[in-house]
Amino acid sequence: MSAGRDLQALLEGSAEIRQEDTSEISSHDRDIIEKWQDKIFTGWDFAGLPAAIALKNLVQNTVGYLYPTLVPVDEKAVRLTFERDLAKARILNREGMLLLFRLQFTDQCKSLKNYCATALSGPSSLWLLDRSRSQKQAANALLTFILGSLFSPLSGAIESQDCFGKTVSRVAKEGLFRKGQEICDKVMAVLRKRKEVADQLQRLVALDRQRRIFTRERQAELQSLIAAIVPADFLENGRYERLDDCDRYLRSLAVRIERLHANPAKDAIKEAQIKPHLENLSRISTGGTPSQELQVLIEEYRTLIEEYRISLFSPEIKTRLVVSAKKLEQHWQAVRQLS
Repeated sequence: MSAGRDLQALLEGSAEIRQEDTSEISSHDRDIIEKWQDKIFTGWDFAGLPAAIALKNLVQNTVGYLYPTLVPVDEKAVRLTFERDLAKARILNREGMLLLFRLQFTDQCKSLKNYCATALSGPSSLWLLDRSRSQKQAANALLTFILGSLFSPLSGAIESQDCFGKTVSRVAKEGLFRKGQEICDKVMAVLRKRKEVADQLQRLVALDRQRRIFTRERQAELQSLIAAIVPADFLENGRYERLDDCDRYLRSLAVRIERLHANPAKDAIKEAQIKPHLENLSRISTGGTPSQELQVLIEEYRTLIEEYRISLFSPEIKTRLVVSAKKLEQHWQAVRQLS
């Protein structure tokens, strides 16, 4: 691939620049780009690489930036290129940096990958393959989840040499394979609990032959709750920090399903208490893109609702936060003020 042609495409292809503007790079910055573009790396060797290169128009106003970006190459190396889109650069850099860290532990990563494949061979993980994903792809997704947890946080930039070295030293000291096993076992425990709750629901549905309790709508609602706690894309988009919450939410749902079967009227009373807050969340999701401050409040509100659900349907399970209907209402008012 021609670096010059790539550079010209980057200069011409921006929605941020008016058609009458011309995007330019100084000869010094052009030399920097040509020095780094398409270089291959298997370790940290980025001394002298700038965090961004400014693009100027004819009157020397800054009209954009080029961001150094690491692109994985066949899981064996990363290739350096430049992106105008900062969001895209951050996504690619997280993938690229993760691979660069992984390449410092090739033998342990190979052993951990085999461990993941063995762990996923059981029945509790079959639902992960429902997305046209092979067992090999699922094992790779699990391995990536584990490594992302071990090497976090990944900022989306090319990490400094100091940060890279300290992270490698920390993981080496902890033991990548040992810590990776612990995370894998924790993930699999949550997957087993998910299957247990799904099986429990099907068992009680079968007992309710006339569908007086578990109507089609109620089944769909409970199945959607299971899927919301541990969705099919959990390995791609989930976080290690949420595993404990997922376990509590699943245990709480199991209690609720059992008690719903025994006393549907009591469940309906409790459901009425949480329904207004779920409707609030639904209204938020149909609005525009919220500000960062509002996004934080919404996520806090969502967490409070989940904890409130535990306190209503399974009070014997400890909540992570002190929560009440009053606290939820106060938080909702804060969300509304920023909406």
